[in-house]
Amino acid sequence: ALVHAITTIALAGRVIASEELSKNIDADHMYGASDGAMLLFAHSCGYFAWDIVACFVEGGKINWGFVLHAVSCFLCYLFGQFPYLQYYGVRFLLFELSTPFLNAMYLLRKVGHTGLVHDAMQALFGLSFVLARIVYGLPLS
Repeated sequence: ALVHAITTIALAGRVIASEELSKNIDADHMYGASDGAMLLFAHSCGYFAWDIVACFVEGGKINWGFVLHAVSCFLCYLFGQFPYLQYYGVRFLLFELSTPFLNAMYLLRKVGHTGLVHDAMQALFGLSFVLARIVYGLPLS
């Protein structure tokens, strides 16, 4: 999840920042196509296909919430390759901005560190979550 989040943030940022990669999707938010967006969506489809399998292979009780999340994300980014709503898909993948901090908090808890670094990761997670998903994402919705 961490590798997917970091590469997704970088790819989405590149597509948004590059006039060449974003000119078609900026011009037509519904059906505009971008090679950069298609690469980003293929990358995310691959991750979520793996995540679907991992939900069933890990053993123990199946968390259907995780399965539903993985399947719905896989389908959203699969449909985005046709092309459909690539402008929004690229921007919604920026929701991953909070994921590295969430993973860092999880790792720190697993190894028993709950001090200043954990608190900093928790604050950065909260800040990035609110900024990316609420402040930036809500108007897009």
